[in-house]
Amino acid sequence: MPSDPLTVSLELGAALEKAGFDYAIGGALALGFWAVPRATLDVDVGVDADALRLPDLLATLRQAGCIVDFERALEAAQRGDFGVRKDGVRVDVFLPELEVARAALDRRVSVEVSGRRLWIVSPEDLALLKLLFGRTKDFADLERLFSARAQSLDIEYLERSVGELFLSGDLRRAKFEELSRELEKRRKREV
Repeated sequence: MPSDPLTVSLELGAALEKAGFDYAIGGALALGFWAVPRATLDVDVGVDADALRLPDLLATLRQAGCIVDFERALEAAQRGDFGVRKDGVRVDVFLPELEVARAALDRRVSVEVSGRRLWIVSPEDLALLKLLFGRTKDFADLERLFSARAQSLDIEYLERSVGELFLSGDLRRAKFEELSRELEKRRKREV
């Protein structure tokens, strides 16, 4: 019987932690902790595993009940991500190939869910990852995140990171600048 993404993330988180892997849940599940939740059918997880630890990571995922195609996963991991399935739920595994992904793992936040610990990306790093993907749904998620976290987002960290990630003509940078201006107006009104 298919499971739900939150249950899968809790089970995977426990297995990864037990095996000594740092991880952080991202995507819509992390958004649900920092802003208005939205439905999702998958789990996005960043895992700190280099090429030497990749076979151990795949074995850990298999032991945790994931369906793992080792050959396809090893091939896909060369580009920084691969997919597995657990209890009918797709799990997208991201490796810290980019500095923004490394920072998301380094700055992860521990939350408690049903009496269990779960590591998730910070709201700022979630915003950066959403900008990086730059899909329509990511921009909608950014609007939710900026609205819900208006008083607590570290805008200086975001501005610095966006400046490093995106050129001035990039649509993603323009979207961030638009949201940042709206956030500043909201903060002034709420003071």
